[in-house]
Amino acid sequence: MSLVGPVGVGKSALAAFVAEYVDARALFRAVVFLKVDSNASRESLDALLTASLLDAFFDDDGEGKTLLVLDGGADNGEVKRFLAAALDARDRLVVLSTRKVGLDRPSEHEVPLGPLDLSNAARLFARQCPRLHTASDRRRFHALVTSADLQGAHSVILDALLGGLPGAIVAAAFRASREDLEGLLAVARESGSAHVVAVGDHPLLAGHSTPL
Repeated sequence: MSLVGPVGVGKSALAAFVAEYVDARALFRAVVFLKVDSNASRESLDALLTASLLDAFFDDDGEGKTLLVLDGGADNGEVKRFLAAALDARDRLVVLSTRKVGLDRPSEHEVPLGPLDLSNAARLFARQCPRLHTASDRRRFHALVTSADLQGAHSVILDALLGGLPGAIVAAAFRASREDLEGLLAVARESGSAHVVAVGDHPLLAGHSTPL
């Protein structure tokens, strides 16, 4: 199975969650998680992958399957060839990889991950931004962003939200300054959205109770 999509869409985070989830529930005989440098040489890849899988296969009693979660490096041709050989040699090996495109295996299942819509992007930003201290702040931020007409608008925060990539949204949330939030306030005013006021340290939309 391959998680496919652009850089920053959340493939690595989802792969790590899947590895932890199935391991905690013993859904596989063994779970091996590898993060690989996409520029790694064939020799280093062979050494890393072989050593990591050796223990998992050493005590193979013929029962159950081993899950290999391969994060990064899956666009490297050498990794692709290694995985093809491993899958052909071991019928109890299951691979979950993260990459921009699939592995082109006949039995492969691709799970495409796309950008978040604006509502979910605003929720993620609000939950991660240290300057939005309270649930009320976060609800008002969400209401502000989703009620404004943002077509053609630009700001540091909006560019991340409209891009919809979780990695960029979280990074923007942690970097956001008061000036950045005030910039968003200015965009909302220019859009002619609902009445906007400054609430505490945060320029947010007042009078909304939209659940976050």
